Amino acid sequence: MAGLTCARALSSRGERVTLLDKGRAVGGRMSTRRMDDGATFDHGAQYFTARSPELACVVEELAARGVVAPFVKERAPNGEARWAGTPTMRAVPQALSLGLEIRLGARVTKLERDGRTWQVELEGGERLPASRVVVAIPAPQARDLLVASDLPVPERLLAVEVAPCWALMAEVEGSAEPPWTVRSAAPFSWLCRQNDGVPRQRWVGHADPGFSARHLERSQDEVATQLVPPLLEIVGAKRVVTAVAHRWRFARTTKPAGSPAIDVLERRLVLAGDYCLGDRVEDAFTSGLAAAELLAPS
Repeated sequence: MAGLTCARALSSRGERVTLLDKGRAVGGRMSTRRMDDGATFDHGAQYFTARSPELACVVEELAARGVVAPFVKERAPNGEARWAGTPTMRAVPQALSLGLEIRLGARVTKLERDGRTWQVELEGGERLPASRVVVAIPAPQARDLLVASDLPVPERLLAVEVAPCWALMAEVEGSAEPPWTVRSAAPFSWLCRQNDGVPRQRWVGHADPGFSARHLERSQDEVATQLVPPLLEIVGAKRVVTAVAHRWRFARTTKPAGSPAIDVLERRLVLAGDYCLGDRVEDAFTSGLAAAELLAPS
């Protein structure tokens, strides 16, 4: 979201922007997993808020296009509006990426400065020239990239602390009147039902920080085996049909950078990401806008 937001903001000013993403699709944790049988799971962010006027304007546009709809599975304690992608969360980054020049499967391994020009080196050896660069990846990966590039690592970035989250995607049977969401039911911090189907329900469960840290290096199968029994007990289901685990290694920001974006070198290399302010979708959006302001020509 930070990279997409920054790219959109710069493109709107007439800048030529190329977005490089090592994944198979844009969006980061605004992600959807599609199983072989067609079942879908929003296994990252379940919803997002739009507290800033800037994001509210984007949400209004997306809502008019049918890309987002109110998240109605759980009422916010303070009554604020929550939004989710429709039909899945992936629809949001897909919509925001329209019109942008994007290269998927492009892993950046090094940044080199040649005068006032950057050379962005990709895995495989390809090099791309750029006048300015924004690095919108998780804080630990940003640190590694700067070190590999012999570039200074800002104190604000060094101070960031993050924590992992294991996500369970499961289809279960036997729960007659399942809830939509369950919070703070160990070993889960959050459970959200993905469909209204009976007798089968699809669930996404986010393991709590303690479980996720203890089992960080376990295999996906091992973690799924650990999480299925408590899931069945919590939601009152009799059996699991399928279960897959996914590790979000940098899901939670426990200590943010404290500024919307980080200027590394003379507003020609800028860091952005939700970790700058927290770990919400809106934090990433705000960071992307701030990075665009720093990168905009003076």
